[in-house]
Amino acid sequence: GRSERFDKECRAAGISFVPEETPIRLNVGGQIFETSAGVLCKDRFSILAALCRKDGDARMNPPIPADRGTASSGAFFLDRDWWIFRHILQFLRTDSLPDDPLLLEEMYNEATFYRLGSLRKAIEDRNAASTYYLRERAEATRPTYDETRPVYERSGVNMAGSMGYRSAQLPDPFGFSGIGDAR
Repeated sequence: GRSERFDKECRAAGISFVPEETPIRLNVGGQIFETSAGVLCKDRFSILAALCRKDGDARMNPPIPADRGTASSGAFFLDRDWWIFRHILQFLRTDSLPDDPLLLEEMYNEATFYRLGSLRKAIEDRNAASTYYLRERAEATRPTYDETRPVYERSGVNMAGSMGYRSAQLPDPFGFSGIGDAR
């Protein structure tokens, strides 16, 4: 299939990876992560997969050296946000994405750095679905405006009153609740 053809093309180009079960240590922003080459190679064109390349003698041949003689000995150091990276690693392991849209945006930006096309596409697909849902929901709940009344009449205390609150229920330390009542 497609995967075998891709592997064959990689071998023909002289690109090969260490066995999937090979343990890999990463130091991302000071946090140590341990995973396998198979997880990091899920997206073969990514920087993470490049860390798992091997040379013709089956030795690791990554584009950056691993740390030596430090607390993170043997780990590849990546000066990135580890908090976001843990979600990226989780995606590579399980194909699952978090629900938080701000986190997804940060993951999307990091996916660009790591060249994780599969993660970018998954977030784009998720956002397309949620954007459609939000657009439909916005249409269904769009407020209607009375063109004959100024918008400010429906603001502040008056708005609270239209939502079922009486002015006496709302804190009013400056005495604003009487404003707008006299016509």
